[in-house]
Amino acid sequence: MDAILVWHFERRRFIGADGKQENSMTKEAIKEHVTAAPFRPFSVRLTDGRSYSVPGPVYASVSPNGRFLTVYTDGGNGVRILDVGLITEIESTPRE
Repeated sequence: MDAILVWHFERRRFIGADGKQENSMTKEAIKEHVTAAPFRPFSVRLTDGRSYSVPGPVYASVSPNGRFLTVYTDGGNGVRILDVGLITEIESTPRE
C-alpha cells in the first residue's frame, strides 16, 4: 500500500496516513549539503515541484534557526528565500 501524505498548512508538516508528522527533508540534511567540503552542486525541490540549483557554496545559506534556506539565483543577481519545511528533495547535480 502506498503511503499517503497530506500537507498540514498550520503545522507546516506532512501528516502521514497514520496521523504522525513526517519531515521529508531535515534542516540538518540541508545544512550538510550547503557546508559540505568539498562542495558538490545540488538542487532542492519544493512541494509544488519547483526546483532551485545551488552551483556553489556561496549560492546558499541556512538561517541560524534552520527554518529558511536562502538560494541566490541568476548568477547571484536574484534571491529566493525558501521555507525548509517545503523542501521535499535534494538532488546532486553535475558541476556547471
